[in-house]
Amino acid sequence: MRKIFLDCGSNDGCSVRKFRDTRDRNKEFECFCFEGNPKLFHYNPVDELCTFYENIVYGTREQIDFYIQGSGGGSTTSRKKYQGYLDKYKCAVEKVTYNPIILSEFIEENFQKEDYIILKLDIEGAEYSVLQNLLDTDKLAYINEIYIEWHVGQKTDYEDTMNFIRNFENTCHQVGIKLDPTWDAQQKRYSPSL
Repeated sequence: MRKIFLDCGSNDGCSVRKFRDTRDRNKEFECFCFEGNPKLFHYNPVDELCTFYENIVYGTREQIDFYIQGSGGGSTTSRKKYQGYLDKYKCAVEKVTYNPIILSEFIEENFQKEDYIILKLDIEGAEYSVLQNLLDTDKLAYINEIYIEWHVGQKTDYEDTMNFIRNFENTCHQVGIKLDPTWDAQQKRYSPSL
């Protein structure tokens, strides 16, 4: 059995640093990290057990625009959040177009159901697409724990966030997946970009 940490939205590697500090001091977990913001690539990979992908994860195969605000690392696939960047910061927003990694396919191609997989999702509103695809393809069954930051309102293009979250939490409870919506690694202690 392999132990896996999937870091989706790895930013500057802060989640791997926090994970190593709080859960994996003996480095038993392999880390697979995904980040689409080129301004953050140089912070990754965090250590020798990390594999870093300069790409985003998503739930569909379609090409997708990825918006990057300023130099601080803010980025999203959400058009609503992109508009919020424009309104709030009154600055230019860069756009990169990706052929995203389909997380369900990545999991199926690289891991076994017997592996212990922790999924971290902080992907600025795209979590609904990824999670729906994991449900639709039965790949959620590979996951043992999920650390997630939910994005609602003007931070995602997904319309029925509260219903999705409630149903997803119920599903995780029923199948025994530990779900932690309080994970936050963007602290000076773990984040070299702060």
